[in-house]
Amino acid sequence: QKVTEAVAQGQKLQVVFFPNEKGLGKVRTMEELARADLWDDIGCGASQKAEIATLDLMKEREPGSGWEYDEVDVAHFLKEQFHIGTLVDAWYEDARAWRRGTLVDKPKWITKDPAETKWRVKAKDGESFESQHVRHVSNSVQKLLQSIGRSVQAVSIEEEDGLDDLVLGKTSEAKEKLFEALGHDALRK
Repeated sequence: QKVTEAVAQGQKLQVVFFPNEKGLGKVRTMEELARADLWDDIGCGASQKAEIATLDLMKEREPGSGWEYDEVDVAHFLKEQFHIGTLVDAWYEDARAWRRGTLVDKPKWITKDPAETKWRVKAKDGESFESQHVRHVSNSVQKLLQSIGRSVQAVSIEEEDGLDDLVLGKTSEAKEKLFEALGHDALRK
């Protein structure tokens, strides 16, 4: 459904492949999909192979209607998405939790093995740590917005953000603190 919406809005589709495997592992037809080894760990994941086969079918059925896609290597994609100085959520293994910080170094190489991929992040308290996983802060924002949509009255932010049990909608000052903590200007609108 989201892909259909993207096509309707004229957005360019991207298919992201494992490092150094751009274009590999695709299943060419829906008939082949039923017989293919989708879990062969080549090119992309099993469900993505089915999605790509669907894109190819739609592209064939409706040529020039926006179902074309760019093939992208995940290593290139990640390096383009995460720049030094970006506010990120990074997996902090010591606490087995996501921790907010600023990206200070990114891996020179990204491989299939996450253990070989190290991102260096500096937390708000000044501690620097390595993480195998980073994500955009907007993922947190999306979860927050989903919670608000379910009539949640309060949000608990990490103690280091100093916004525990912030009640939404009370004051514009409280909203500004929330926007600052989330690092997402789009919510200001």
